[in-house]
Amino acid sequence: MKKPKLLLSLLLLTAAGTYAQVGVGTTNPQGIFNVDGGKDNASSGTPTTAQQANDLVVLSTGNVGVGTTSPLNKLVVRGTNNQPSAQNVDATNAILRVDGSSNHALDFGVLGNSPYGAYIQSQNKTGATGLPLALNPSAGKVGIGTVDPSEALTVITSANAADFGLFSNVTVPPASDVVAAQIKLGHSKDWFTGIRSVLPSGSANTGLMDLQLTSGTASNDNTQVARLTVKAVSGRVGIGTTTPAQMLDVNGTIRGKYGVLLETQYGTVIENFYAVNGGNNDYVGLIPSGATNNLGILFKASTSGTSGLAEVMRIAPSGNVGIGLLQTNATTATPNAKLDVQSAVKEVARFTSSQTLTNFGHIAIGNATGSWAKLAAGSGAFALRNYSDDSTIIYSDLVTGNTGIGTTDPKTKLEVNGAATNTSSIAATGTTINFALSNLAGTTASAGAFTLQNLKDGGSYTLAVKGTTSGTSTFSATNIAGTTLTVHLPSDNGATTSGKHTLYNFLVVGTDVYVSWVSGL
Repeated sequence: MKKPKLLLSLLLLTAAGTYAQVGVGTTNPQGIFNVDGGKDNASSGTPTTAQQANDLVVLSTGNVGVGTTSPLNKLVVRGTNNQPSAQNVDATNAILRVDGSSNHALDFGVLGNSPYGAYIQSQNKTGATGLPLALNPSAGKVGIGTVDPSEALTVITSANAADFGLFSNVTVPPASDVVAAQIKLGHSKDWFTGIRSVLPSGSANTGLMDLQLTSGTASNDNTQVARLTVKAVSGRVGIGTTTPAQMLDVNGTIRGKYGVLLETQYGTVIENFYAVNGGNNDYVGLIPSGATNNLGILFKASTSGTSGLAEVMRIAPSGNVGIGLLQTNATTATPNAKLDVQSAVKEVARFTSSQTLTNFGHIAIGNATGSWAKLAAGSGAFALRNYSDDSTIIYSDLVTGNTGIGTTDPKTKLEVNGAATNTSSIAATGTTINFALSNLAGTTASAGAFTLQNLKDGGSYTLAVKGTTSGTSTFSATNIAGTTLTVHLPSDNGATTSGKHTLYNFLVVGTDVYVSWVSGL
């Protein structure tokens, strides 16, 4: 055995020294060292691609080729384009393998299907479970599409290719919502927030992914809860809910540093905002506005959803506030005062104070100058008071029905603590006197037949006849309703004194009018 081996060694050394090339299985080596595993290379010329498939070559440049005799790099391994093999496969479609001492390996290959390219696969040779692939596991930065990564992972797409994707093999359609893909952001594997794509349940949502932003719960940050959801089909956004019922559905309160702006892009009247109770029946609409419908701020309410919204209050651009205007006036809802309240029922407004006994609740009314007045009520009474010293001007006892002027303890229907006068008397020139204008009347006519109008039961009236022609006066009278009253003249009624004035006093009791007179004044 030693002689043949020695002879072979001498032949190899002779060939190396003569040609500076060594061929194993071939007499036509393509480099300084060429192993033709299949011994199928031609004796001259360049082997075909199929013949090179079982070759190993080392060139004088130091390049090494496996499956090729013309490597252009330090190590070139050429194989067959093919798709990656499944897990639990030892002999895979890979072109190059870095094999471990146990059941896993690192495979490299070139894809055989469009859009082609290459792959790196952490291969589980004896199990179906996929294995991790670590890049720079001891620290460092990883770059995709860049040779100068600035972050732990830097991804830069090629020119005019802005998209890159994260996809999963979720079954479509699922029976319930399924997280299709998720990016976790945090300082450890257990403490993170997430951005995830969710495949909604149901065949109608096939291929349409909801977007969610998640964060951990108070007890465990690894237990993720969706904080914001964007629905793929409807485009609705939910904050604090994964099932938004409107384009923006917030399960909680909204706060803004300078307020919350709700704006419509249209110039027509549109309710921009609804507040809905848990039963989805009671609605409040707010702020319909637009360039052609400058209505201010409207508040609408409904117990039957948005279709039944009716205006209940309005703040006009002038600053006037109207409440209940559309309930009683269907043609206009413009408030005509700073506060314009209308009601379809008798009770228009109610004001209640927590004060008791003599501490009446009150409404203050006044202008920029002078003393204000208090409209006060409480303990079964109503009062008009001076705002400054709280003194009572008018007091009405709502139990007895008595009213006092200048007193808070009226004993009769009207009690006046002070003098009571008419602002002015009636100045007549004829014999018809309308006592609806005042209790005192004077006429330039002389004594004659007088007609007295609008006398009130319980009232007292005085007529001064200033005409100086002597005569006897008679009277006919009607009350406020126009009913004829019976006039009772005194027994001494007769001719007046010529050249003098005469006073006639009238006291109305029921349907009777009693007359007294003074002549010669």
